[in-house]
Amino acid sequence: MIKQTVIASMLVLTAPIFASGDVTAPQVPQLLESKGVGSELTAKSFANLELFLNNFLKEREISLSGDDKVAKKAAKDAIPFLQFAIEKLAASKNKDKMDQASAYIIGKRIIYSIVAQETMNRSVGMMEGLGIIKKITTSMPNVEIDERDRIVGLEQAAKESTFLVGQNGNYLSVDDLAKMSVNEIADLGISDNHPLWHSEKYLATAQKDSWTKIEKWSEKKMKKKIEKKISIEAANEYSIDRAKKVLFFDEIKTSATSPKVNVYDAYGEKWKLKWGNEVQVEPVANKIYLKMGAKFADLVYTNARGVDGTVLVLGDPTQAGSCSLINSYDLLKQCLLDSKYNFNIDPYTLEKGVINEANVEKVLRNLTTNGTSGTKKSDLLGRTYLTFHESMVEFRGSKGVDYGGPIPGSFFGSEEDRVARGLLIFNMWIKNIDSKDENNKNVIVNDLYVDGDQYIEYQHDLGASLGALGQSGSMDAIADSSFARNTNSKIIFDQFMLYRPKAWMNITFADGLWMAKKIARITKQDLDQMLKDTKWPEFYQKIFVRKLLARRNKIAEVFGISEMISAEERKIDIMDIKIDLSSKDARRDAAVMFNIELAKLERLMKKTRLLDRNNVSQYVDTVVKNNHVVGCESSIIVNLLESGPNPSGIKRRIERAKDYKPLPACEFFPGIKTDSDEENL
Repeated sequence: MIKQTVIASMLVLTAPIFASGDVTAPQVPQLLESKGVGSELTAKSFANLELFLNNFLKEREISLSGDDKVAKKAAKDAIPFLQFAIEKLAASKNKDKMDQASAYIIGKRIIYSIVAQETMNRSVGMMEGLGIIKKITTSMPNVEIDERDRIVGLEQAAKESTFLVGQNGNYLSVDDLAKMSVNEIADLGISDNHPLWHSEKYLATAQKDSWTKIEKWSEKKMKKKIEKKISIEAANEYSIDRAKKVLFFDEIKTSATSPKVNVYDAYGEKWKLKWGNEVQVEPVANKIYLKMGAKFADLVYTNARGVDGTVLVLGDPTQAGSCSLINSYDLLKQCLLDSKYNFNIDPYTLEKGVINEANVEKVLRNLTTNGTSGTKKSDLLGRTYLTFHESMVEFRGSKGVDYGGPIPGSFFGSEEDRVARGLLIFNMWIKNIDSKDENNKNVIVNDLYVDGDQYIEYQHDLGASLGALGQSGSMDAIADSSFARNTNSKIIFDQFMLYRPKAWMNITFADGLWMAKKIARITKQDLDQMLKDTKWPEFYQKIFVRKLLARRNKIAEVFGISEMISAEERKIDIMDIKIDLSSKDARRDAAVMFNIELAKLERLMKKTRLLDRNNVSQYVDTVVKNNHVVGCESSIIVNLLESGPNPSGIKRRIERAKDYKPLPACEFFPGIKTDSDEENL
């Protein structure tokens, strides 16, 4: 208990870096109650919600015509969602009670989202902060295998999720569920119209995975916009991959917690550029999330290193520089240090310089010749450019999608929803500790999965996954199997969650089993492919795949569904990985593979007497031993990676609270005892 109290005290002190609590706008339920819009759907509450939405829309339309820029931006963002909610309510009047209830819930969730977007970053009180103590472990009901085929009865049926559908596609009532077993309820589907998740029917017939579908849909929308805005030639050559390779600085973003800047591409479309320990984690987590069955995720990409990743072009050097107009590297560095991020960009910068006649073709070789005014190569002579060891971009193209605000995870339907509840299991699997409302958003997309507009909700920021508090991507901070266990009555996750929506606390065993089966279907091949996109060294990708497979297997074990996983993948072997550095060719291959300088590698080998004066060596470097990455003191490869190509770290991961300085220098001592050696003693 003393240990838990100490840990909790530390967490309370560090929590402010993650901001504003589980619930972004806790005042909204009371606001709607005061307007006669309660939890129960009646003819009167339905009419009151319509009235509130229409009045809310009129207020935003007035703001749109005003002079307040902030209010105008908020109104512009809110209006499409209010219009959608009003239209959905009107259309539901001619449908059955369940469709009306769905429209009623979505209307309230949209109101919450708008209010939350305008009131983010509220202060968290001491008592709410102390609630972190309860989040060191999370438990949910367990049902023993021999009990799962018994009829649940009315009492348990009333606790199960709402809006579940049977094989004929009809919504099932509590009375219907009462006649079913736990296994039968766990196998029930969700509606095709669910705002977060695809139905099993869709997933069984989908011709493309959701990531590819969203990407191709985005490109199609952008091509239409660019053809109208620039030219048909520009539209024909457009691709997201090419557009992200040269970006232009706009401003330092002020509403995020990880170091991030707003940028735009040569077509004038918005992107976000990010550094730090989340740049590999967020893209792979998003892909896993979509693979599981989610309808939407942000298109985020870990960039390749150097010119073929992303080139950042700074502002016009003929104007006076400031943190509002950054036009030099020194100014960018200082403004990031002075910003809320207190971030040092130096370790992440691979190359910096001024674009001139001698280097323009090399530096801007991926720049389109059909961009907007001011983005041609000749226009950019004299500008400062940067390339990076590590970085990430997020596509924010505006065509075909309206971006909304935070969505509620603790009321307005979430607490009774199968997907919202089941996401507890998914977030435990990838160890995402940061599932507050602000990291769950809504969008309205046009012609993505259905013709016309469609309202979708999604987990917006999964960057705080696969690691520890403030240290995303820390492989050693993730347990293989000790994070989950079961008793006769409970499944217990011994894993800290900084934020935990109330939906997770209402989860039933059937909800958890539904999501656990989706996790069990993810294969090694799936993970191998997705981890490639991290651009991590191959050995680090392999150890992370192994970790996720072991955790997948543990979830299957505690839910009693291990048989869903192939016998081959149920066996997780101990992993050791060595890199041969004994010959010149082997060292050259290693230098290319890991983006390290051959001369630097050989100098360090000579310094530590692993390479003699005649360039003869017998040395084989161990990078992974007994399932653990070897530290920089004992692995020359890890040492050189952490001091160069991977500034966010490998064995050591940079802490978000300390990224104003690089990882501490590390001296390589061949033969030093490793963590893995200690464990084997």
